[in-house]
Amino acid sequence: MNYVLKLLLVLVVGYLAGSVPFSLLAGKIFFGLDLREHGSGNLGTTNALRVLGAPAGIAVMVCDVAKGAAAVQFARLIAHAGGAVLTSAAAGMNAQTAAGWLMVVSALAAIAGHAFSPWIGFRGGKGVATTAGAMLAMMPAVFACEAVVFFGLIAVTRYVSVGSIAVAVLYPVWTVAFRSSRHTPYVLFALLAAVTVIWLHRANIVRLKNGTEPRFSIGRPAHAGAGATTDAAAKAQPQQQPAGTETESTGRTPPTS
Repeated sequence: MNYVLKLLLVLVVGYLAGSVPFSLLAGKIFFGLDLREHGSGNLGTTNALRVLGAPAGIAVMVCDVAKGAAAVQFARLIAHAGGAVLTSAAAGMNAQTAAGWLMVVSALAAIAGHAFSPWIGFRGGKGVATTAGAMLAMMPAVFACEAVVFFGLIAVTRYVSVGSIAVAVLYPVWTVAFRSSRHTPYVLFALLAAVTVIWLHRANIVRLKNGTEPRFSIGRPAHAGAGATTDAAAKAQPQQQPAGTETESTGRTPPTS
């Protein structure tokens, strides 16, 4: 298999792997609810924890991390399928760099699949867990540093978005520190992943500036027909008027018993 075909293969497989909406499936299969209609409406780990509870939320996080790691591992296997990577087919790149580009393409495709899943109208999560999985498979030392920063900031601020944005900003820095600028595929992946994650958190950044970003909390498992609705749905519900008040349509006061 030549190098271009390998690139196309990991691109397609990575995207399809990332597109599996585990949070939506967990909500529908085990709780009989659509996670898009509860909590923030986002199909990510944070909303799964808030709406479905800790066990289901943690399971969703593990599955989303596994998507990114599996995409990278698949590319690593494909890189040497049928023999070593052909440097001549990879425009003069050495075997390590050629394999690195395959892993980066597969990882970026998995993140795109997670954020824009074709099975649910090109919606999805914000890609943090899937990015973490790809990071774990490619650069375990960077993953460990990022995990400390991420969970540390959440513990201090109770804002998941703060932890997510901070590790996105630091990802390229850690990558250069641990891999050096010689590893172009990894550095480029870190930059693109950071930009993608920050862009997907643009609404959170606005809420943080306005002081309206909700703090992290783990809710009790929701049930079908119960649990918090989305903010938009809550605002759309008409408010009941107390008895004895004058109605706008008639201008009369209802009789009291």
